[in-house]
Amino acid sequence: MRIETKKLADLKPADWNPRKISDVALAGLRASIARFGLVEPIVFNERTGHIVGGHQRYKALLDTGEDDTQVVVVDIPETDEKALNVTLNNPAIMGQFTEELQVVLEELKVELPDDLYTGLRLEHIEVNPPDYDIQDEWKGMPECESSDKGPYRQLIISFASEEDIQAFSKLIEQKITPKTKSLWYPPAEIGRYADKRYIDPDEVGG
Repeated sequence: MRIETKKLADLKPADWNPRKISDVALAGLRASIARFGLVEPIVFNERTGHIVGGHQRYKALLDTGEDDTQVVVVDIPETDEKALNVTLNNPAIMGQFTEELQVVLEELKVELPDDLYTGLRLEHIEVNPPDYDIQDEWKGMPECESSDKGPYRQLIISFASEEDIQAFSKLIEQKITPKTKSLWYPPAEIGRYADKRYIDPDEVGG
């Protein structure tokens, strides 16, 4: 394995690549590359001439008019090439976002251009392809009603000093520690729903 600079014209996307990207997400990727550069090189298999990882980055570079790019060169058979492609794109081995992601995104929303911020949001929320209809998952399930647990509105509040933080803490009568990232006002207990799932009573003998 080594790093080289190659012409984009010499890189060949794999026709079996099981990945796709929406136009909106691609625009976000182009904005990211324009701001940060290509910090994650494309993976290229010199044995087959295929791109292994980075098909969407390749598209974004072509759209921006680049002629060449750095690539990580591997020399592996096509079976391993496919396995590496799946591994590189497998979200199950990349870890998971925590609830703190929403706080980070709210901060970045103020600072970043719209197209780049949209790309960041898509990384978090566009888990399914654009033509996926989540309503299909609920067909045949019993209906239930649930009140809206989301916030009415969110604000980012900045403080000039620790004294200001503590003064605000007293004002709203809530404790603020160095680990505090977000608050509800008035205080509220917000349950977690991400790990809840529907269980068929027939499966549990109900």
